[in-house]
Amino acid sequence: MIKIKNKRLLDANEDILVQQVSASGTMRGINDLEINRKYPRSHSEYNKICKDNSYDYSKMKGKVDLTKESGKYIAKIFSQDENGNTDYKALRRGLRLLRKYAEQEKLSVAIPFKIGCEKGNWNDIIDIVNQEFKDYTVILYK
Repeated sequence: MIKIKNKRLLDANEDILVQQVSASGTMRGINDLEINRKYPRSHSEYNKICKDNSYDYSKMKGKVDLTKESGKYIAKIFSQDENGNTDYKALRRGLRLLRKYAEQEKLSVAIPFKIGCEKGNWNDIIDIVNQEFKDYTVILYK
Protein backbone atom coordinates (compact mmCIF):
# COMPACT_ATOMS: atom_id res chain seq x y z
CA MET A 1 0.00 0.00 0.00
CA ILE A 2 1.36 3.39 -0.99
CA LYS A 3 1.12 6.52 1.13
CA ILE A 4 2.49 9.89 0.06
CA LYS A 5 4.07 12.53 2.28
CA ASN A 6 4.98 16.06 1.25
CA LYS A 7 8.37 16.03 2.95
CA ARG A 8 11.97 15.52 1.92
CA LEU A 9 13.14 11.92 1.79
CA LEU A 10 16.00 12.89 4.08
CA ASP A 11 13.43 13.78 6.77
CA ALA A 12 11.73 10.37 6.57
CA ASN A 13 11.11 8.48 9.80
CA GLU A 14 11.09 5.11 8.02
CA ASP A 15 13.86 2.57 8.57
CA ILE A 16 14.92 2.18 4.93
CA LEU A 17 15.60 5.01 2.46
CA VAL A 18 15.62 3.88 -1.17
CA GLN A 19 17.78 5.14 -4.03
CA GLN A 20 17.87 4.07 -7.67
CA VAL A 21 21.46 3.79 -8.87
CA SER A 22 23.54 2.92 -11.89
CA ALA A 23 26.87 1.11 -11.98
CA SER A 24 28.80 4.31 -12.74
CA GLY A 25 29.77 5.05 -9.14
CA THR A 26 28.20 8.53 -9.32
CA MET A 27 24.82 9.88 -8.26
CA ARG A 28 23.37 13.21 -9.31
CA GLY A 29 19.77 13.39 -8.08
CA ILE A 30 18.92 15.91 -5.37
CA ASN A 31 17.77 13.15 -2.97
CA ASP A 32 20.94 11.20 -3.74
CA LEU A 33 23.23 14.15 -3.02
CA GLU A 34 21.49 14.90 0.29
CA ILE A 35 21.58 11.24 1.36
CA ASN A 36 25.23 10.92 0.33
CA ARG A 37 26.17 13.92 2.47
CA LYS A 38 24.32 12.62 5.51
CA TYR A 39 25.35 8.96 5.03
CA PRO A 40 28.87 9.07 3.54
CA ARG A 41 29.76 5.47 4.42
CA SER A 42 26.81 4.24 2.38
CA HIS A 43 28.05 6.23 -0.61
CA SER A 44 31.60 4.91 -0.15
CA GLU A 45 30.31 1.34 -0.10
CA TYR A 46 28.34 2.02 -3.29
CA ASN A 47 31.48 3.32 -5.00
CA LYS A 48 33.43 0.25 -3.88
CA ILE A 49 30.77 -2.15 -5.19
CA CYS A 50 30.76 -0.38 -8.56
CA LYS A 51 34.55 -0.51 -8.76
CA ASP A 52 34.70 -4.16 -7.63
CA ASN A 53 32.27 -5.02 -10.43
CA SER A 54 34.25 -3.02 -13.03
CA TYR A 55 31.36 -0.54 -13.36
CA ASP A 56 29.54 -3.27 -15.32
CA TYR A 57 25.80 -2.81 -14.98
CA SER A 58 25.07 -6.32 -16.24
CA LYS A 59 26.75 -7.73 -13.12
CA MET A 60 24.67 -5.64 -10.72
CA LYS A 61 21.26 -5.01 -12.31
CA GLY A 62 18.37 -5.79 -10.01
CA LYS A 63 20.59 -6.18 -6.96
CA VAL A 64 20.24 -4.14 -3.79
CA ASP A 65 23.11 -2.75 -1.76
CA LEU A 66 21.86 -2.24 1.78
CA THR A 67 24.01 -0.26 4.20
CA LYS A 68 23.10 0.57 7.79
CA GLU A 69 24.42 3.90 8.96
CA SER A 70 23.33 6.20 11.79
CA GLY A 71 20.26 4.12 12.52
CA LYS A 72 18.96 4.04 8.92
CA TYR A 73 19.28 1.54 6.12
CA ILE A 74 20.18 3.03 2.76
CA ALA A 75 19.00 0.74 -0.04
CA LYS A 76 20.57 1.32 -3.43
CA ILE A 77 18.71 -0.53 -6.17
CA PHE A 78 20.79 -1.08 -9.31
CA SER A 79 18.12 -0.32 -11.90
CA GLN A 80 19.54 2.46 -14.03
CA ASP A 81 21.30 1.28 -17.18
CA GLU A 82 24.44 2.67 -18.83
CA ASN A 83 22.41 5.38 -20.61
CA GLY A 84 20.63 6.48 -17.44
CA ASN A 85 17.36 4.81 -18.43
CA THR A 86 15.25 3.05 -15.82
CA ASP A 87 15.47 -0.71 -16.23
CA TYR A 88 11.96 -1.74 -15.21
CA LYS A 89 12.75 -5.44 -14.74
CA ALA A 90 15.74 -4.59 -12.54
CA LEU A 91 13.67 -2.09 -10.54
CA ARG A 92 10.96 -4.70 -9.99
CA ARG A 93 13.52 -7.31 -8.90
CA GLY A 94 15.22 -4.85 -6.52
CA LEU A 95 11.94 -3.70 -4.98
CA ARG A 96 10.86 -7.32 -4.54
CA LEU A 97 14.12 -8.18 -2.75
CA LEU A 98 13.84 -5.07 -0.61
CA ARG A 99 10.24 -5.76 0.33
CA LYS A 100 11.09 -9.34 1.38
CA TYR A 101 13.91 -8.06 3.57
CA ALA A 102 11.78 -5.27 5.07
CA GLU A 103 8.95 -7.68 5.80
CA GLN A 104 11.28 -10.26 7.36
CA GLU A 105 12.97 -7.66 9.57
CA LYS A 106 9.78 -5.64 10.19
CA LEU A 107 11.25 -2.46 8.73
CA SER A 108 9.44 0.49 7.17
CA VAL A 109 10.32 1.76 3.67
CA ALA A 110 10.60 5.27 2.19
CA ILE A 111 10.98 5.85 -1.56
CA PRO A 112 11.40 9.16 -3.37
CA PHE A 113 8.29 10.20 -5.28
CA LYS A 114 8.87 9.73 -9.02
CA ILE A 115 11.94 7.55 -8.47
CA GLY A 116 13.46 6.66 -11.82
CA CYS A 117 11.54 9.29 -13.77
CA GLU A 118 14.48 11.24 -15.11
CA LYS A 119 14.58 8.67 -17.91
CA GLY A 120 11.60 6.50 -17.07
CA ASN A 121 7.81 6.59 -17.21
CA TRP A 122 6.16 7.34 -13.85
CA ASN A 123 2.99 5.42 -14.73
CA ASP A 124 5.03 2.26 -15.34
CA ILE A 125 7.15 2.82 -12.24
CA ILE A 126 4.23 3.49 -9.89
CA ASP A 127 2.55 0.33 -11.22
CA ILE A 128 5.66 -1.66 -10.27
CA VAL A 129 5.77 -0.08 -6.81
CA ASN A 130 2.05 -0.79 -6.32
CA GLN A 131 2.46 -4.41 -7.37
CA GLU A 132 5.53 -5.09 -5.25
CA PHE A 133 4.14 -3.34 -2.15
CA LYS A 134 0.45 -4.19 -2.64
CA ASP A 135 0.00 -5.43 0.92
CA TYR A 136 2.97 -3.81 2.63
CA THR A 137 3.05 -0.08 3.38
CA VAL A 138 5.59 2.06 1.58
CA ILE A 139 5.84 5.84 1.90
CA LEU A 140 6.62 8.00 -1.13
CA TYR A 141 8.27 11.33 -0.30
CA LYS A 142 7.86 14.34 -2.57
